[in-house]
Amino acid sequence: MPATFNERRYFGFRRTRGDASRVDSNNQGVPALIVPTTDRDMHFASAADQGTDWNVSNPTHPTFYLHSETTPATDYASMAHDGDNFILTVFGGGLTLTPAASGDVIIPNNFGLILGNTTQQTLNALIPELQVQGTVVGVDAALAAVLYSATAAEGAEVVLGRSKSATLGTNTIVASGDLIGRILAVGADGGTGFDPAASIAFEVDATPGAATDMPGRIVFLTSPDGSQTQTEVFRVDSAQNLVVADGNALLVGSGTPRTLNALLPEFQVQGTAVGADGATAVVLYSATAAEGPQLVLARSKSATLGTNTIVADGDLLGRIIALGADGGTGFDPAAAIDFEVAGTPGATTDMPGRIVFLTSPDGSQTPAARMTVLSGATTLAAVQLGTAGTSNGRIGLAGSTSGVVTIQAAAAASSVAYVLPGADGTCGQQLTTNGSGTLSFAAASLGAYKDDYGIVCSGEAFNTIMHTPIHKFKYNKDRVPTGQWAPDYELVGVFGEESPHYMQGLHNEVFSPMKSVSYLTSAVQYLAAKVEALEARV
Repeated sequence: MPATFNERRYFGFRRTRGDASRVDSNNQGVPALIVPTTDRDMHFASAADQGTDWNVSNPTHPTFYLHSETTPATDYASMAHDGDNFILTVFGGGLTLTPAASGDVIIPNNFGLILGNTTQQTLNALIPELQVQGTVVGVDAALAAVLYSATAAEGAEVVLGRSKSATLGTNTIVASGDLIGRILAVGADGGTGFDPAASIAFEVDATPGAATDMPGRIVFLTSPDGSQTQTEVFRVDSAQNLVVADGNALLVGSGTPRTLNALLPEFQVQGTAVGADGATAVVLYSATAAEGPQLVLARSKSATLGTNTIVADGDLLGRIIALGADGGTGFDPAAAIDFEVAGTPGATTDMPGRIVFLTSPDGSQTPAARMTVLSGATTLAAVQLGTAGTSNGRIGLAGSTSGVVTIQAAAAASSVAYVLPGADGTCGQQLTTNGSGTLSFAAASLGAYKDDYGIVCSGEAFNTIMHTPIHKFKYNKDRVPTGQWAPDYELVGVFGEESPHYMQGLHNEVFSPMKSVSYLTSAVQYLAAKVEALEARV
């Protein structure tokens, strides 16, 4: 190049060519802006800023600088291409994109937008096209969608959508079970990359129909310890049901499920405040409901969820059990209420049942049956205290100020049902049995109820009483039948085998107040007659 080279003419705007094809119809080059190879920069600035320090170094690639009017040395933007990427750099301010009223900022498919870094990150084999990266919590690596409106019916939105078409912009209907969108959280594993810890999946919950029919569900998944494979924890289905996956626990008040007497309940309410924590309530508010709130225990003999297999006689349908901490290994059962099948179920309306109340005796943690509400007949409600062959049935009636009156069956009790009269008797009547358990009230003295065998000889009655031995004695409790009254103090009375005239029953084994009073009355009558005869003689 000649020494008289005119730099002003060579650089700047001129017609030139980069290859032979880039010419106009006159075989002239196309317009171009040429910069020196040594400097490679072009500046757009105000004339008043000539000669100032623009504070830029020599760029490696041709670069265009756009300076501000007020502070050209610190507030400016540069544009360049480094052979791989177009680089737009803003110094001393932010970047504002203002498309036309009907325009959009468009990044073509398969290209990404990266904030905070220069390269995309692969996250568990996924390379998202929009990435926000950084190192400062709450500033970098954070997304926000904020709506400012006094009239909007809804707030800010994050929209996830899917079409079954592989063509952009084409709407092909989704199907039941399709994954519409997912929020995925991954963590660096210190090795190969990032592993998934948890996700929220949005799925189609049934077959979509018309344009306004899109049933959906939200599925929450986490990876268990020792794994990166996510499993379902719970879901919210299209019927607005909260469904906890089988084998998972719903915990209130604590994040740790407790094993209680070898049981690991899937629903647990734990806490330390009485009446607040560790308490559950089922409340119904209704002015028309025929029933109150319900706690339902149900069982099927099938091991497959949702399958109805008939239960059998004796099956335990459900249990309410109360446990107490034993200070050692854990919790021990103190009492329980069992609900059992009490017969063979038949048709869909036949399910005989019984309720068994159990308590653990002192020195044990094994609840034993104490009271059973039997199924009985349609019109018969029966309650049994104790278990035949195991424990006696007894009932205690406590006095309001002191004492307990106990009614107890004999150890070797005969199986008999006592049927009480339908109404109370009158004063002086006594309760009698027909020999088959049916009881009734009857007056002991009415002749209408008796077959008369004649008048007792009063002299004979007097002689019998006169020769009846009267003993002082105490009961030998080793010989007294179980259930018979036997005080500890000394008594005065007769022995039944020496006084058959005072006894009744098939074998004269029961003392009869009626016979004893009758014999005494006859003896008094005999003495009265003697007195009258003596008075007459006197």
